[in-house]
Amino acid sequence: MIIRQADLARELDVSEMTVHRLLKALHRNGRPLTDLDATTVFASAELQALELSGPVAIDLLAEMSSEIRYVAGDQRRRCWIVFVETERQSFRVAAISARHLESILDAHPLSLVLPLHEVVARAAERLDALRAKKSKEAA
Repeated sequence: MIIRQADLARELDVSEMTVHRLLKALHRNGRPLTDLDATTVFASAELQALELSGPVAIDLLAEMSSEIRYVAGDQRRRCWIVFVETERQSFRVAAISARHLESILDAHPLSLVLPLHEVVARAAERLDALRAKKSKEAA
């Protein structure tokens, strides 16, 4: 079952142009839509549901594209995005093990943590639901 930008737009209740712009911002336009692309579009919506603004969500997804690919490849994989803010700077860092996450939080205890694997898992579930819906409509 082929998923198109129009399908994603209908599912998210946005325009096709909004989906197109999102994919363009992620440097994923001009090529066939992949499952990872669709998952990333749904992940953007999931991040916005967590109160991240659209531009911040897109920036985070672009910066963490390798981590998204990592966790999308296997549901057992984990990745947390840690938002660190010090007196001198603020930055984001990815932790792919609980031990690494603990070490970051030991060094920066007031940091915010986003479980990227949960966001991607919810996005993948939405993609699966869309596939099932399209399959049902086609039958």
